[in-house]
Amino acid sequence: LGSKAQELDNKHHIVDKTKKAGSTVYSKAKEMDEKHHIVDKTKSAASKTMNAAVDFNKKHNITGKTASALSKGMDSVSKRLSKSNPPQGA
Repeated sequence: LGSKAQELDNKHHIVDKTKKAGSTVYSKAKEMDEKHHIVDKTKSAASKTMNAAVDFNKKHNITGKTASALSKGMDSVSKRLSKSNPPQGA
C-alpha cells in the first residue's frame, strides 16, 4: 500500500473491516444455501434449461439450419467476389 493508503488504513482499519464484512457475507450466503439449497436448485435449473435447449435443437434442427444458412451466405459472398475480381493472366 502507498503511504497515504497505509495511513488511512491505520486510522480507520479499512482492511480489517473489509475482511470482516466479506467473512460475514460469506457466512450468511453459506447459511442461506444450507437452509434453502440455493446452489443445488440453481444447478438443477441450469441442467433443465440446457436439456430443454438440446431437445429444442434436436426437434427443430436449429444448429443445422444455422450452419446451412451461413454456408450458403459465404458461398454467395465468394461467388460475388469471384465475379468482381476475375483471375489475372488467364
